[in-house]
Amino acid sequence: MDALQIKKRTAGNHEQAVYCYWFAIGASNGRISEMATNLAGYPGRYFYRIVLLLLIIIPFIPEIIICATITGAYLKRCQVVQKEVCLIGSVPASDIIGLALQAKAGFIIERVGVLEWVVGFCLAIIVWLSICYVVLMRGWTRMPSRLWLGCGVALIFGVLFYFAPLLVISGLENADCKLIADEGGQCIVFGSHVGASSHSPAHAAGPVAALLPFGASLTFVVFAVFALVVARLDKSLAASAR
Repeated sequence: MDALQIKKRTAGNHEQAVYCYWFAIGASNGRISEMATNLAGYPGRYFYRIVLLLLIIIPFIPEIIICATITGAYLKRCQVVQKEVCLIGSVPASDIIGLALQAKAGFIIERVGVLEWVVGFCLAIIVWLSICYVVLMRGWTRMPSRLWLGCGVALIFGVLFYFAPLLVISGLENADCKLIADEGGQCIVFGSHVGASSHSPAHAAGPVAALLPFGASLTFVVFAVFALVVARLDKSLAASAR
């Protein structure tokens, strides 16, 4: 094979490679456009994902405060059953725990017998979950992601929300603070009363957990509506793409 034939064959191979390259680019042009659209929407999606995270965290701020207080007390080598008052800064640890419990568990149990308040509480749950699901749909576009995350949000607000107060203080139970057995009375931890000496918001944690069947039922009804909306929207998008 002489040099001219080698040169012609090399040129032909080069042209074929260029053709294959542009053919691949043309075939994937729709995919590239889709990827570009998705990349353009990423900053907005991250914003909505952060907003959803905040919407999940806010209702659990009392429990976060209690966990931080207990951790701080243990770091100061305080004991739950000690007689001396354990201070976090200049404030007794038991006072911080009592205020945080009163802000959620105590507040709910004190008003759970009032019909108007129960209706308002149900509406608040529906509105809060609806906001979470709207934000979720803006942060995620794929139907499986929306449904799995939506189920996770329902579990958090339908189950964990009611058990959280009892879970975070379960390790504080002692002879001077019976969380489940006593419906009232005192609760002493870290050397001081949690709440008043005659009544403690720590005893409201158990009754809040007892509201689980009611709260879970309402939450999963909202999730069922959300799932139907997501499925219908996905079906509509699939039909319009054909």
